[in-house]
Order: sequence, then structure tokens, then C-alpha cells
Amino acid sequence: MVITDFTRSLTGKLHRGVEKPPEGKSPPKSTTIPLVLGILTQEVYSREYRMLSGIKAGLLTFNSGLIEIMQEDSEAKDLSQIQQCFSESVTKAIDEKQANAVTVATPCLEPLGSLIAREQSMEFLSLNQEIACSCEKHQLRNVGLLGTSWDTSQNSHLVTMLKQHGIGVSIPSNTAVRNLLTHCVRYEVRGGIYYNGKSCDSEAFCLSAVEDMVERDQIDGLILCNGELRYLAKDIGQKWPQLKIINAMLVHWQLLQKSYEEVES
Repeated sequence: MVITDFTRSLTGKLHRGVEKPPEGKSPPKSTTIPLVLGILTQEVYSREYRMLSGIKAGLLTFNSGLIEIMQEDSEAKDLSQIQQCFSESVTKAIDEKQANAVTVATPCLEPLGSLIAREQSMEFLSLNQEIACSCEKHQLRNVGLLGTSWDTSQNSHLVTMLKQHGIGVSIPSNTAVRNLLTHCVRYEVRGGIYYNGKSCDSEAFCLSAVEDMVERDQIDGLILCNGELRYLAKDIGQKWPQLKIINAMLVHWQLLQKSYEEVES
């Protein structure tokens, strides 16, 4: 299902100690604004992205059908169904003169958004580029990725972007672990999972994946690729205070806010 909706003003407090998006000026009513594409859980869409001032969103809810696509095609070679939905959202936004730029909230799907933007001669705002620049700003040399199996694939667009910036990348080495992390993202790290012959808490499972990357590859930073993992930041920071945590959703908020300010000035 494609969701298109104007979003509410940036006012509400985020939950459970999650950092609030930066305040700033809302774009003038006369300006066109970015169309945000991506796959998010319904809660992240409704609680976080709809808070951003003036955002026009063409987001897909993170439903079972999309999970099946991800599991069947982890290398993201055949995404025609998602591409069609994104294209329809962009075409509608253009027809209604509601957007002049495209950005993608889901790192692994950025190539689709970039392709659509080029086809429509629209500006593209790259989240992955901003993540790489944030890593450079904090002088990170080797970062871990925590996210869906798509985002943590060695061939993902984010991994490629980071390596182009000379940043080493560590991912959960076990395919089963990466698939279960996709499950954790889908259910926002709630409930339990069954792994290696026993049941365990979803949050504890995610933290064990981080611990593996810390011990195996001596990472100095960790990228939370998906907004659904945002609640883990506090516990990760307490357990591994030496890690610089890059919250992709917050980076995206800042990118969008910066685009507003540039247009307004």
C-alpha cells in the first residue's frame, strides 16, 4: 500500500528517550519540497516521519509482502514492485506540483530513488552520502551496520558508499543473524525470537550482534540503518561508550531540515 499524506508540524516529543529532531524554520508555503520514499513500519511512519514539517511522503508500510521480497531477493536485483509504487508516488507529486526533489528513508533502496529522480529531472537528496559524511566528520575508520539483511549486505548501496569514502565496514557475519535482524526491524525490537535452538529477547539478540562486530572487527562506530532500531541507541551507548552511534533516521531529519533552510535562504 502506498501512503501519501501531508505531515504534521514538528512538535511532538519522541518516545523512550529518543533524541528529538532538530528544530528549525518550516519551509514557506510557496516552496516545493522533497518527496520522501522508503519502507518503514507503520509506527515509525506515523510517529516520526509525519512530525517533520511540510514533508510529502510516498512511503510503503513494512508489511509481510515486502518482507518476502527482501528475503527472496537480498541483493536487491529485482525490485520492480517497489519501484512501480515509488514511481507512482513521484508522478502524483509532480502532477500536483507538491515536490521538486526526491529522497529515500531506507538506505538499501536509495538507488531506486536516485534512478527515479534522474528520470524525472528532479534533485536527489542522498541519505547514504550524509551518513558517510557524518562518519568522516567523526573520523571513524571502521563502522558496524545494524539493520535489515538488505542494508547489511556486502553489496548494499550504503556499504559501497562508505567504502568509497575509505571507511571500513563490518556486518553481522551469519546469514541467519542478518535475516533475524530483518525480523527485529519489522517488529521494532519487540517480543522474542528463536535462534540457535533457543528463545531469546529481540533487544538482547540485537545487542549480541553488535557485540560480535565489536569483538571481531574492533569497530569504532555503529550505524543504525533503520529508524525502527532507534530505541537501541541508549543501551548500546551505555554498554560500548567508545562507539560513535550514527542514527540514520536522525541524519535524514537533519538532511531534510538543511534542504528547507537552503531553499528558504
